[in-house]
Amino acid sequence: MEDSFPEVVSSLGAQGKSLESPKVVKMFGDIIKKKQNLCGEKGAWEQYEHLASWLINLGSLIDIEGRSIEEPYLQAVKYSMEHMSKKIILGYSWHAYKRWDAGWKNIRPANRSLIESYISKNSDDQDAERIVSRG
Repeated sequence: MEDSFPEVVSSLGAQGKSLESPKVVKMFGDIIKKKQNLCGEKGAWEQYEHLASWLINLGSLIDIEGRSIEEPYLQAVKYSMEHMSKKIILGYSWHAYKRWDAGWKNIRPANRSLIESYISKNSDDQDAERIVSRG
């Protein structure tokens, strides 16, 4: 469900757990990997939108660079962005594009820079480039 990730974050805060602790950061990585796997199931279009939302949310909460989550996070961002489209094209999620387009400004500046660098080096997807090139 779309609101599952924010619920996890809220419950961690209610338990007094730091979102920056290594165990929590690792758990976030595991959650993102599982969500990405759900995108591969038949008829999982809403999962692409949810994945984009969760990645944006996570990128707004903690610094990604230099942590155990960095590589899985960046791979999931690349996956998400390469499966979205600004135009309505069969096989691509335009809802995920809308999420990235609206949420990009909410991601921490350091994470935006990290994502921009990763996408520039590892993807030639025009829609992904369009999102990350906005700075």
